Amino acid sequence: MAWGSSGDSQIIVGDGDGNLRFLTVSSGNQTGVIEFAKTAGGIQSLVATGKSRQLWITGHLDGTVLIWSSAGKNVMSCLTNSGANVLDALVQTNAGASKSAQVTPQGKEVCYDLAVSPDEKLLAVAAQDVDLWELDSKNYLVRKRFVNGAKNDSGYRAAAFSGDGKLL
Repeated sequence: MAWGSSGDSQIIVGDGDGNLRFLTVSSGNQTGVIEFAKTAGGIQSLVATGKSRQLWITGHLDGTVLIWSSAGKNVMSCLTNSGANVLDALVQTNAGASKSAQVTPQGKEVCYDLAVSPDEKLLAVAAQDVDLWELDSKNYLVRKRFVNGAKNDSGYRAAAFSGDGKLL
């Protein structure tokens, strides 16, 4: 769940089918839905930025991480496996502006959690290992692989930055 770009009047939730749903806080009524990411599987994690730019970032059960523009409600970047189903969705005629999304291979089989640093420059992806991606880089490069991962289902289930951004 994340707050929408219109302050505290709207929340965004990701569901098990891979949809982004927009709800008003006061009534709980759904005001919109984006079904584009269904091919990436259920949304496991959702974070929003808001200081320097309005982004939504979704982590999916197949390992895909999508970086959305909240203004255009389209996918700007896709961190995913080379054979992921979401790649087919990006080239469909109904993909609209998402067709121009930058695709960066990242080789994850699952994404358990996401965290954005307080300065909104880094994205931590918790999976079989923990990676830091540069949100301020044109190519979303991996800055550091912090913890080499588990080879089983244990993995790393949560990620968070300290308030000053010095600890992950």
